[in-house]
Amino acid sequence: MKKIREFFRRKKQKAKIFQARTIWKIVGLIILLGVIYVFYFTRDFIKAGYWQGKTLIILTNEAEARPCGGFVTAFGVISILPPHIQLSDTYALKDFDFGIAPEMLRNVSPKQKFWDLGTTSDLSQCAQKFQNAYTQVTNEPIHHVVLLDVGTLESIFDLFSPVKINRNIIETSDFFPYLSRSVSDIDRHDEVTLDNRKSPMKYIAKKMILGTIANPTLLPRIMNVIHQRMKIGNVFATDISPHITPEPNDFAMIEWNLGGAKSSRYLRKNIIIQGRELRPKEWTFNVTFQANHLGGFDEPLSQEWKGAFELKFPQFLQSESVVIETEIFPGQNFEQSFSFDYKGTLPYVSLFRPRSQQLFADVTLSLFPQQTFRNTTFFKRENIGYFMGEVIDYRRIFEWDIEKDTVAPFITLHKIIRRENIKPEISQKFPKSNLLTEIHLSEEVSLADNFSATLTDRDFINSAVSEHPKFVEKELLENKRTLILGFYQDEIQTDERFYIELEGILDNFGNEIKKQKRTVIDRR
Repeated sequence: MKKIREFFRRKKQKAKIFQARTIWKIVGLIILLGVIYVFYFTRDFIKAGYWQGKTLIILTNEAEARPCGGFVTAFGVISILPPHIQLSDTYALKDFDFGIAPEMLRNVSPKQKFWDLGTTSDLSQCAQKFQNAYTQVTNEPIHHVVLLDVGTLESIFDLFSPVKINRNIIETSDFFPYLSRSVSDIDRHDEVTLDNRKSPMKYIAKKMILGTIANPTLLPRIMNVIHQRMKIGNVFATDISPHITPEPNDFAMIEWNLGGAKSSRYLRKNIIIQGRELRPKEWTFNVTFQANHLGGFDEPLSQEWKGAFELKFPQFLQSESVVIETEIFPGQNFEQSFSFDYKGTLPYVSLFRPRSQQLFADVTLSLFPQQTFRNTTFFKRENIGYFMGEVIDYRRIFEWDIEKDTVAPFITLHKIIRRENIKPEISQKFPKSNLLTEIHLSEEVSLADNFSATLTDRDFINSAVSEHPKFVEKELLENKRTLILGFYQDEIQTDERFYIELEGILDNFGNEIKKQKRTVIDRR
């Protein structure tokens, strides 16, 4: 009996050991998968050396749009080894100037401040300017720069939402209004209050960082948000992000909010591009830039927008950029239109969206008829291509292949007409004719040197008279699709039918009409 009890005791002990080992294996596997998951989303940062050295984080507010993203709200310096986090609001460097302000900013400030350094849409140059300015003031070496926008911060905040701040429960939908109103609702004659008006942003950022440390499982999700925003250019990281800047053949609408508070958030910007090929390789472009203020008066969120739009055109249109200063009140619109002509092959059309600025587009491209779009990056119907919607990526490229016209023109209408039914200036061009025919063709055409036209009497009504009217005169009308032909006949045959045959008619791609018999009836 004692041996039996000992046997079961040992078996139970072994089961406990096996169970403990199994649990630790599962825990180890979960940790390993977590490390792999984190590494997957941080691999680019690891490869670029962000785990060593210092990284300058610049938080820009796209609700106060500028070419580099927006007015600087806060900044910070982070290092992994050794661990270090330092966050500051933008006015921590208010006492420092960084040269004469560019012309666009001089109505705001004669000297360029740290928060006004985002004056270029070339994000590499923009990041370099912030890095140089920070190092100039602090003598602190910076190895990497990350440009972060409020939209990304909102998406990250959503992982922590709701958050309790100063007895207020803040949801993601309250994030931007709460911050904006907190910053604006201050004693503007108190220096301490004024200097710390951006502190709510700093406080929230610290709370999210501490929350991530307390719950490391949030890190992969945070990195996924950053990864997705990097793909569209709203987050820019030096040594990782591609070179993001307007290219020579881009259309672009670059917003400069210069005193319009947060009203960029309510500005719906739209580019309308209508490209039409009038002749093979001869294009006309009508381009319209629009900005609609959708907000009402709700300070500090929505008020009169003040600033400028930098309108950029492709190099192939041989037009310089245009800067238009304007004011847009809530409920009002801004619109500016331009027209261009272009000769040559059009390889593509592209739109550049400045970092974190929302942009919509309405693009239509019309090839010369009888051609067909193939392999397009937009919707198409035969020779018509179109796109309508928001430009999500920092560059939207419309590319295509063209299947050339191989279809010969054909007759769509053919009839004998009365002379008094055509314009006098056309009628006078047929002095030798007493029988006129009107021919409509499927597309624009030209007449070759070997052009010929024949009428053959079918003897359908009047078999007693068999006469084939003689072709004597022709006129291709201005639309290039209507042809008037003049014939001479000795005797009019009312209601008689004739075969008409044409040759030597070419379309714009050299396809020649097929010679075939069509019936016309003399009902004069």
